[in-house]
Amino acid sequence: MGKDEVLFMLFDYSDWNKIFRSFYKLKNNFSNMEIAKWSEYLKQFYRSPPLHFVIARNDNAELCRMSGSDMEKDPSYWLATKDRRLVKFGETGLVKSIQRGEEVVIDRANAYGNFQVKQPYSLKTELDSAYEIVSSLDFNGYKEVFNWRAQRVIDRFGDYRELYDGADIIPEYNDTMSIIKISERCPRGCIYCSEPSPKGMKLYSREKIEQNIDSARRLQLKYHKGHTSLMNEGFINCSDILWFHLAKAYVTGNLRTHKLDNLIRRLSIVDVEGNVTPIGDISSKYWDTILDSVQIQDMFKSQFPELRKTGTFVGVPTVNATDYRFLEELYNKAQRINRVLIGIESFDNTESAFLGKNETSSEKIDAIQKLQGIDYKVKVIIQVGMLGKRFYYDGKWIDTEKGLEKTLRILAQVMRKSYDLRKPDKVHVSRYTLIEGTPLKRLHDEGKVIEPFAPGELDERVDRAFRQLRKSHIDVDADYEAAVEKRKRMV
Repeated sequence: MGKDEVLFMLFDYSDWNKIFRSFYKLKNNFSNMEIAKWSEYLKQFYRSPPLHFVIARNDNAELCRMSGSDMEKDPSYWLATKDRRLVKFGETGLVKSIQRGEEVVIDRANAYGNFQVKQPYSLKTELDSAYEIVSSLDFNGYKEVFNWRAQRVIDRFGDYRELYDGADIIPEYNDTMSIIKISERCPRGCIYCSEPSPKGMKLYSREKIEQNIDSARRLQLKYHKGHTSLMNEGFINCSDILWFHLAKAYVTGNLRTHKLDNLIRRLSIVDVEGNVTPIGDISSKYWDTILDSVQIQDMFKSQFPELRKTGTFVGVPTVNATDYRFLEELYNKAQRINRVLIGIESFDNTESAFLGKNETSSEKIDAIQKLQGIDYKVKVIIQVGMLGKRFYYDGKWIDTEKGLEKTLRILAQVMRKSYDLRKPDKVHVSRYTLIEGTPLKRLHDEGKVIEPFAPGELDERVDRAFRQLRKSHIDVDADYEAAVEKRKRMV
């Protein structure tokens, strides 16, 4: 890299420490290749392209390692061609989008394989063309992550559907994430969710979880062998992993809480054959069929040693009912589970009661602060639009705008900020999507107790939530429920 290019980089970015850290990290990653000059072809699309290095090229195309504004967040590769084609790849070499000139012809929002294809373009033709261009470039010994072709990409996303089912929501699902499913349904009765079951939650047995971990590893090695070190993010797919801990405590006689007893008694265990055993019927002889939450993560990590970030769902009542020392053990200095998603929906007590969430705002704050005290990265989910403009409850109409304002105000007080020395938390703002078969969907359809928004009002509320949270220096993410809709449109 020449002196002029270093000066260009420094003068374009004010955070010098981040730039130098990013440069040396990238230099180490590509020690066997020439880091060439800045891309000429990216200037066709951007007057001032994001921070990048050209890592492979020929006379007609350049492949760039991209960082956006932060090398440590969502690294990717961009292919820019002389004929004004821009192809964006994820870190494992899977195409995310293809642009011809100003027109995006192929696009994929997440790791569900939900390619959107603009007519008259062909997905297979466009994918194959992109990978053929990359294979023709002059690397310097590094191109393994791009050993894909269209059919293999399509097969990969199809096979990965074995790891989740139609009711599962996997937030921030990306190409470097490995998933294991450990349970079905939820024992709680929230009226907006498709997971509650009158028969309670089904926890998978030790053998079934082992089987699912083996299946996930098999797929990872089938499609990502040679670059498994890049697959460093894991997600334990369940409605709340702490039910395993409480179930284990229940059957061994060590349960200290009585508040959740009724919900715990509705839990059951599912074995590999699909046989269901109510938790109260499990004799002491078969206690070991129930894994504790720590045991589940240890099994996951033993099969996926490359994991550095592992996330899962927890709930307010289970966090508050779980001993602080056990939550510390589950975190284990960030070596086990270090990211937790917790559904708050709203800090307004009346809204929560209407939705079937029986915890108060103070209980929600307690749960968040308990997790923060251990140093989990806490990702709070709030819903905007679930109860329309207003709803009828306890003999009066309730304005939902006030509930949103209260929620945003409390978040500004309790969430760790983007500038904090300790890891910042994150808020997932979800524009509520009506889910078929839920009691809340029926209430919306009837139109008697929920007043719908006028055109544009919901968008304005969502935008305002984003603005206020960012003004409070809180990391905020786009629609959590986007996966519900977009995952359905798969190749």
